[in-house]
Amino acid sequence: MADHKLLTILAFFLSCSLFAQQKDAGLWTSVNFKGEFSKKLQWSIAPEVRLRDNMTNVGSVFSDLGLDVDLPKKFSLTLTYRFGQRNEIDFFETRQRLQLGLGYKISYNDWTINLATRYQGNLQGVGNDRDADFVTTWRNKIAVKYEGFDKWELVTSYEFFHAYDDGVALKWNDWRWTASAERKINKRNFYSVGYLIQRDLVSNEPNTDFVVLVSYKHVFKKKKKDSESVDTLEK
Repeated sequence: MADHKLLTILAFFLSCSLFAQQKDAGLWTSVNFKGEFSKKLQWSIAPEVRLRDNMTNVGSVFSDLGLDVDLPKKFSLTLTYRFGQRNEIDFFETRQRLQLGLGYKISYNDWTINLATRYQGNLQGVGNDRDADFVTTWRNKIAVKYEGFDKWELVTSYEFFHAYDDGVALKWNDWRWTASAERKINKRNFYSVGYLIQRDLVSNEPNTDFVVLVSYKHVFKKKKKDSESVDTLEK
């Protein structure tokens, strides 16, 4: 009898939880092209397609154009412009954003910790869905990478988003966790698979996304300068 009551209580709380929030499964696929203008200045182009609604509909299509500058003492500076289209059911809405970020890297043997803080400014299109990747916000991220395997790199990261909302400055609006594994094909080609969970904290019906990540990367390198692969962190 006690077990039956316990199961009833658990079922009740589970049903309340499911009613109070929305959940969705997605698939994000991207192709990344990377190269360098000099040893301290790199460029990148990364088109991406994202599926939503349990991977049945195209949610958004966009491309990132980025510049990375290596600074002294393991700091780095990034500038990224994103242009894309968001599926609003009846039409596709054009969206644009600009990011400026500062990063810091800590390395020890096969381990690397990357810390990044980025200001993200919306340039066009916001929509009613509060898309965390396009709204104006401040993003902070910590990523840990392990390179102890022959051809594999393992990365996990946690990121949180702050924004000015409802009269509150730096309100915690969203968080995102990722885990991925990158496989080296040769000196210039890589592919990776991963998993992402993100949560919207401020909507009336908080949305949680569970996303499969699939990516291919090609690194352009000047002749006689082939070296280690370019570090990769999530979007």
